[in-house]
Amino acid sequence: MPVYVIALIAVEDGAAYAEYQRHGLPTVAAAGGRLIAGGEGLTLEGEDLPTSSAVVEFPTMDAAFAWYHSEAYQSAIPLRLSSSKVQTISILPGLVAEPGSGTQGQRV
Repeated sequence: MPVYVIALIAVEDGAAYAEYQRHGLPTVAAAGGRLIAGGEGLTLEGEDLPTSSAVVEFPTMDAAFAWYHSEAYQSAIPLRLSSSKVQTISILPGLVAEPGSGTQGQRV
């Protein structure tokens, strides 16, 4: 079942953050992930979204962990830390519709 890495990040130095993206984004595809949403979003309730938010899909929890802990991504993290503040980087499991229920339910 796919999982989703949710990153909410406040960019403080756009040029330096772009350098992080040049190094960090290719590591996603190399680990079997794909960026499915990102950029500045619209907040409907609660705290405003930070300036750079992203949703990345990975095929499994293991793939998401392997990406985050990979040497390639770990080498990009100092670039992110020097140019932004992280609100959260989290992993959420995917949801599937339960047959006949008309609602979403998590399957593990």
